[in-house]
Amino acid sequence: MEIFFGLVATIFIVLSIPLYAIFEAPRLQEAQAAQLGADLNEAMSLYAENCSVCHGLAGEGIGAAPALDNPALREADPAVLTKTIARGVYGTSMPAWNLEDGGSLSDYQVNQMVTLVLHGDWLETRDRVVNLGLAPKVPFTSQPDPAILAQVQAPPDGEVLQRGKPVCRAVWPATARMNPAALAPA
Repeated sequence: MEIFFGLVATIFIVLSIPLYAIFEAPRLQEAQAAQLGADLNEAMSLYAENCSVCHGLAGEGIGAAPALDNPALREADPAVLTKTIARGVYGTSMPAWNLEDGGSLSDYQVNQMVTLVLHGDWLETRDRVVNLGLAPKVPFTSQPDPAILAQVQAPPDGEVLQRGKPVCRAVWPATARMNPAALAPA
């Protein structure tokens, strides 16, 4: 009797493996599509809250901030995009976003942002920014007003402040906002 049950179990296992192989590929594709959709959904909200002020409602880029709705970026190396978002770009207004580098995003959230750049629908992203009420009411410009620069330069050592790199205050760490000396070049 034990041999009979062993033989039945063996036949069941042998027949189950090909059935599993047949149904596993579509199941994996469905799971990957669902995960991609969930990641893009979260990434659009993160973009609206953190990136749209510099990169535009639909990733079109504003001033010196580059367009993210760019066919070349859809083909970019994900590792390079991850490093750029996580660590920022020295000498530009692109800050580091990863928690380890002083930003506000976890590794997983940085990866979600990479997914948005590679696979996102930028018109849908624009709608998310607008629906969350984060669209700027006044067009944003990254070029400083010459009159304001003259006021900054007027005090003693004001030219040091004027030569500093412009930084998007919406994304600069709160500690730097509380300590303006942290923004001045060394």
